[in-house]
Amino acid sequence: MGDFNDTRFLSERNGNSESLRRLCNKFNSWLESNEWIDLNYSGPDYTWVRGNTTATRKWARLDRAICNTSWRVMFEEGSLRHLIQNQFDHCPILVNTNGFAPIPSVLRPFRFQAAWLCHDRFFEFVKQNWQNDQPLIPFVFNFADMLQNWNREVFGNIF
Repeated sequence: MGDFNDTRFLSERNGNSESLRRLCNKFNSWLESNEWIDLNYSGPDYTWVRGNTTATRKWARLDRAICNTSWRVMFEEGSLRHLIQNQFDHCPILVNTNGFAPIPSVLRPFRFQAAWLCHDRFFEFVKQNWQNDQPLIPFVFNFADMLQNWNREVFGNIF
């Protein structure tokens, strides 16, 4: 497991060119010819990010865990988790041979992302969806769901 500095699919990085497609095909051919198995993962889709502005930001899933058939048979539940990026341009990854229990969405706390404030359409979203005439507590739970959907569909993955 570690930084392979390559991706298997174009969907694992931003950018799309014929040279990237060739690199993906070459990496997949190497995996297949050596009979490697790419472990399933949970967590953020991308493990590497660089760039400070929208124009310069690049991201990709460069870090992964692979195994052979013998390992997979021995650890059928083994899986990979992409952890949250902290200080470096790569996020840490963790393999558990017994797999990871899914975290029910009801147990995940809502987290406001300060980066949303920098998005051109954030304040427009709040203005259109905020309702002063609703009871506050139920509305805040509903609004948190709307924000998470907005994050997924409009803002994108900051990790």
